Amino acid sequence: MNIQNVTKKPTAAEIEVAAPAAMAPPGAALAITHPTGPPLPDDERFIRCTEVCALVGLSRGSVYRLEAEGQFPRRLKLGGHAVAWRLSEVRQWMVDRTA
Repeated sequence: MNIQNVTKKPTAAEIEVAAPAAMAPPGAALAITHPTGPPLPDDERFIRCTEVCALVGLSRGSVYRLEAEGQFPRRLKLGGHAVAWRLSEVRQWMVDRTA
C-alpha cells in the first residue's frame, strides 16, 4: 500500500517558540510564530488552569469560584474536558485588580 497524502509534523527547527512571558525581561515584545500563519502577540494565546493559578496566585477553587461569581474571565472549552483562558483577559483582570 502506497500512501501519498501523509502530512508531516513540523520539526522543532521549523517552529519558533517564544519564551514564556514570565522569563522575558519587562517590556520585551514576544511573538509566537507558526509556519501556517503570521506571528501572534504573546497575549493572544490560551493558558491552562495550572498556568492561570501560578500567574494570579490563586488556587484552582478560587479561580473557579471567582469565575462563577462573574469576577474572573470566563474559561473557553477547547474540546472534550480541556478548558483554557485567554492570557490577555487574565492579564487585564490582574491590571484591573491592582488599579
